[in-house]
Amino acid sequence: MTDDQSCESLQATVAELKSELERYKDRERDILQTEEKYRLYFEKSTDVMFSLNPEGDIMSVSPSIEKMLGYKPEELISGKIYELGILQPDSLNKALILLGHISEGGQVDPEQYEFIAKDGSRRFGTVTGVSLVRHGKMSSIVAVGRDVTESVEDTERISEINEKINTLLQAIPDIVYFKDAEGRNISVNKAFELFAGLSKEEIEGKTDM
Repeated sequence: MTDDQSCESLQATVAELKSELERYKDRERDILQTEEKYRLYFEKSTDVMFSLNPEGDIMSVSPSIEKMLGYKPEELISGKIYELGILQPDSLNKALILLGHISEGGQVDPEQYEFIAKDGSRRFGTVTGVSLVRHGKMSSIVAVGRDVTESVEDTERISEINEKINTLLQAIPDIVYFKDAEGRNISVNKAFELFAGLSKEEIEGKTDM
């Protein structure tokens, strides 16, 4: 090989290395941008994001946890999910079952849990999570929770109001009934049952004909 050929070969190698370096820098830039976007979302999101290791220790939790439960992230990180006292017992049992399912590679649909805030109040949240697998083994569980306390409490209040109205309607001596657009009885009170000589089950869902 002549000196000119050696020089050309060296220049080609240098050019290839420079090209590879530029591709690496582009990938590194993309990674940094992705990490920055994730960090901003993690810190600013109203949803609660957290991760657990296979032993159930909380590895990370977003600052939004303080708004939902009153705890600062550092008060929960490194604690075991089943020892922190942040889940109502039935919800904790459900969470442990689902964590087992996720650890086996499964994914769960959003489930509602009852939490216990730092001040002892009830909070409700829907949580979904997936497992992260490295080298064929689960390395962590990543989950996202959303505070639905207001919605749950509204539903409970509406249910209580409906129950009170129904109790009142059943107690009054006047006949009360409700029909749908097709004329079917959808709800009747006790006075209507006595008047018709039929039970509620025999009346509701039927027309008067």
